[in-house]
Amino acid sequence: MADIDHRRGFGGSGDGKQYDDQDRYQLITDRQFGWLTTRGGWELSRKDQENYTVMRRVSWRNYTNVRFQYTIRYPCDLLIPQGESASGDGERFLGRDGATLVVWGGYNTLGQTLSQFETDTVSRLAGNSGTATRRKRHPTWFVVSGVTDDQIFHAKTILAGDIKRSFEFTYPRENADVYRAVTARIVTTFRSLGQTHDLLLPRR
Repeated sequence: MADIDHRRGFGGSGDGKQYDDQDRYQLITDRQFGWLTTRGGWELSRKDQENYTVMRRVSWRNYTNVRFQYTIRYPCDLLIPQGESASGDGERFLGRDGATLVVWGGYNTLGQTLSQFETDTVSRLAGNSGTATRRKRHPTWFVVSGVTDDQIFHAKTILAGDIKRSFEFTYPRENADVYRAVTARIVTTFRSLGQTHDLLLPRR
């Protein structure tokens, strides 16, 4: 496959970089990026080119939780791990601008349904000033996104048997262009070990 030129379409990389097949797949399939059809092939809008530039510059690392058997990838250039919790259920990752990614697992001791977990998540993250802008539910997981006066939030929960695995990602609205470029990958890489939960974040 030819190298992708995000300015002119398929061909040279344009910025002198070589991209592997996973990079090409991410560029082509990531629904966070709005593609425009031109006579020369595929071309990104200026804002999406900026998002794509962010993606190319970000380094990723895996966090795997042994106790509750789940994994997630996080942008280590943007979010700094704070160390696994004493109970071993998860970890918190903080950005210098106030962005926060929290991931954890636990037992569903109260026997709540996935719908109940979704309602509780939206209520907590949206608070009095916010609202959920996107929701997607599967028999074993849900994803929600929304906004408050000053933040954007995304959350995903996987419920399998009596074990609940969740993450919540919040960041300042003024930095939305930076985090929009990485959120879809965070969502799609969060899964229980041994299973896949492929999901692209709904277009906002």
